[in-house]
Amino acid sequence: MAATGLNEREFRDLVMSNIRVLEVPAHEEVSWADFMNRYDGLLESESIELVVIDSLALLDPSQSDGARHMQALRSRNQTQSVTCLCVSQTGDADALLTLQRVADAVFVIEPLLLDTKEIAELWGGRLMEKVDVIRALRCVTAPEFPHPIRLKRDAITGEFLVHDAQPNIYAVPSVSPD
Repeated sequence: MAATGLNEREFRDLVMSNIRVLEVPAHEEVSWADFMNRYDGLLESESIELVVIDSLALLDPSQSDGARHMQALRSRNQTQSVTCLCVSQTGDADALLTLQRVADAVFVIEPLLLDTKEIAELWGGRLMEKVDVIRALRCVTAPEFPHPIRLKRDAITGEFLVHDAQPNIYAVPSVSPD
């Protein structure tokens, strides 16, 4: 509610009334085919425009069939005109490589260790401090920003913002809405 500025009733009526949850508990050990059957049922029964899959553990791109599963999901979403955002907590390099081959965009949020005085000064931190940055590994839908972006969180909404200490040499271009 804080992020939208809506009161509880408005939030329930305008936002929550448009959300559907397809729960696939990890302990159920659901197969890919079972997941896709549930997913197809949701797409067929509801007017879905945006899907958020949290987490990609079910589609585990590090498994041998992961890339094929991701490609099938991508094809299904394109056929249905569905935008799909997938969240993963993987640090597996092979999984990230697979995602880079099949996803339209892959972004990683990771800690950056300020391990020298020069790096700490550049990123506006203390020596040996870790700061959070986001990097684009792949983005076919928009130009990629080639440098990490230091992040901060809005204390009220939780929104990610560009940190005030983002280095000037890596200044983030402003984007104006169309």
